[in-house]
Amino acid sequence: MKNIIYFLLSLSFLVYSCKDFKYKNISDCIHDEINLFKNNLSCEQGSAVGEYRFQEQLVYVFTEGNCGADFAAEVKDSECNSLGFLSGISGNTIINNEDFSNATFLQIIWQFE
Repeated sequence: MKNIIYFLLSLSFLVYSCKDFKYKNISDCIHDEINLFKNNLSCEQGSAVGEYRFQEQLVYVFTEGNCGADFAAEVKDSECNSLGFLSGISGNTIINNEDFSNATFLQIIWQFE
């Protein structure tokens, strides 16, 4: 009986711990960056990490949330290289000399719930 209880507890822990990321096909580097990001959030509401296709590569936009008007969203490639920042006080929309509106949204990888 004890073994069954331990098994069920372990199984429930595994299921609960896997709820953080909606999609698992991300690089280890981005996975680590998301963990750092969510542990150092400025805002809870509205914070998210989205995956986009931009300039023939996968990129990730780290949006800090909506508790500050001047927060910029960092754009990183799958190797965690920073490509630049969107929005912020300057309202920037350009990454690598191209307007980010040309990016194709793929999915939300993580969001504060």
